[in-house]
Order: sequence, then C-alpha cells, then structure tokens
Amino acid sequence: MILTNNDIFPILKATFPAQNNYFPHSYADEFKDLIFFKIDTIEKLTELVTKHFDAVMAEDADVDLDEATYDYFCDEMGKGVIDARLDAGYWYSFPALLRLALEKEFGEKYLEYAYGRDGYDD
Repeated sequence: MILTNNDIFPILKATFPAQNNYFPHSYADEFKDLIFFKIDTIEKLTELVTKHFDAVMAEDADVDLDEATYDYFCDEMGKGVIDARLDAGYWYSFPALLRLALEKEFGEKYLEYAYGRDGYDD
C-alpha cells in the first residue's frame, strides 16, 4: 500500500518502545526523506525499521553526551528528565530513530542528503 505521511507514526509506534514517543511531530520532513529514498509503501517503511531495529535501539541505549550538549538539554528539559532518560537507556525520539534507520540503510548517501537538507556543507 502507498505510504502517506499519516502512516509513519503508527508504524513507528508499533515498532519502537513507547518511552521514545515523547516528541509530538508532524513527520512531514521525514516523509520527504522516505520518498526521496524510495521508501514509498507501508511495507517498505515497516521493513526498514524492522531490519534496523536492533542497531538503532543499541545506538539509542549507548548515547554519550558531551558536557555542552548535556548542559544544554538539562537547561531546556530539566536535569531530572535528562538523567532519567539516560539512566533508562534511551535518548532518541521516534523521528530520530527513523532517521537513524535511514542512515543505517543508506549510509553515506543518506548523510550527504541530510547535510544538504539541513544546510550543512559537510
């Protein structure tokens, strides 16, 4: 079945842990990313996130924030929230987990695309 923007969240919700669902998001940008990489059906998206689930979740559990990033997020969200997430072994929200899966699937091609999308030279 053809993928629509509205299909993304239910697939992520069915795949990833509920604790990572903490960032309300429209998925409009991620939908564009998926279509660019020809992830254009529900089946292809399901396959992508399922295929890379273990690697993405391992990366999520192994986040090591540098001091400046830690301090920034503590100021933004509160030290207790940040410490609880890190102690529980999760960091990334659903949109970030999806982008990690795209990176795992497409490697350097995805990174080049993402840097261009976000306006970075390298």
